[in-house]
Amino acid sequence: MIEGRENFQRLLAAMRSRPPAATIVAHPCDASSLACTAQAAELNIISPVLVGPRQRVLDAAAAAKVDVSAWPLVESLHSHDSAAKAVAQVREGRGEMLMKGSLGARRSTARPRSCWAPSSGATPGCAPNGASATASSWTCRATPGC
Repeated sequence: MIEGRENFQRLLAAMRSRPPAATIVAHPCDASSLACTAQAAELNIISPVLVGPRQRVLDAAAAAKVDVSAWPLVESLHSHDSAAKAVAQVREGRGEMLMKGSLGARRSTARPRSCWAPSSGATPGCAPNGASATASSWTCRATPGC
């Protein structure tokens, strides 16, 4: 469950009072992308539509222990195709929001890929590439600025 700062909690409360936003998730091909997508869907904040290579998405879902069977999947060939198809989905009115999955302009272990918050209630932050979505001391969080 998401815990944390008062402003973040107010934002969550406001979002829960609305229907979930149709959200196009571009290239969710890693466990942390799908774990965060699942958490937002469980909180009824988003209604995800996944865009990516089917087998890579399914492999990432298995790694994250996330059931994606109820979510639509728009198949793509590779990351650039995923990005183009995701943007097209939004432009065509099939989604209200666009969520970045495991796309990146460059691959660097110095750049964060996922936003996480310590379960202990300490200050949220960003985990570097390679951080585990199953780490017991971290909880996936959409943290502004990450």
